[in-house]
Amino acid sequence: MAITILTPGAVPFEDFRKRFEGRSNWKVSSRLSLITEKSGLKDRVEALEGEEGSGFTTLIVALASTFILSLIVLLVINTSLTQDAFVLEHLKSQNNIVKDQRDAILREAALKSSPAYVAAKASKLGMVPTSDPQFINLNPSSTQSSPVGISTP
Repeated sequence: MAITILTPGAVPFEDFRKRFEGRSNWKVSSRLSLITEKSGLKDRVEALEGEEGSGFTTLIVALASTFILSLIVLLVINTSLTQDAFVLEHLKSQNNIVKDQRDAILREAALKSSPAYVAAKASKLGMVPTSDPQFINLNPSSTQSSPVGISTP
């Protein structure tokens, strides 16, 4: 009520309807609504009017499904990265075990090739150390007359 008082050109809705009842456009639209009601087109017109709103809902559904799909893809990627991290840690631990085994084998080989170990094994087999070692002379221009290039010190 206060709005109609403040605006001089405004008229209540009922006055507006009475003013335009006699015009031809109003009659055409009312006749058109009667035709659509009688011919069964009213449902089709309402369905088409409802589709305008369904375009918006289709957009919202598409955006929501895209968002949910991206979350699922992100979850799968994070899961696979986490699995790969666990596999990497397992392989690192296996690599450390193999390195430790290699070092143990190298220590054992160094121990078994040491002169003290070889001498102990030789004495167990019944070998005795020599008191007069002889060396092979690979230089044939030697003036000594030892057989087959064996020289004495």
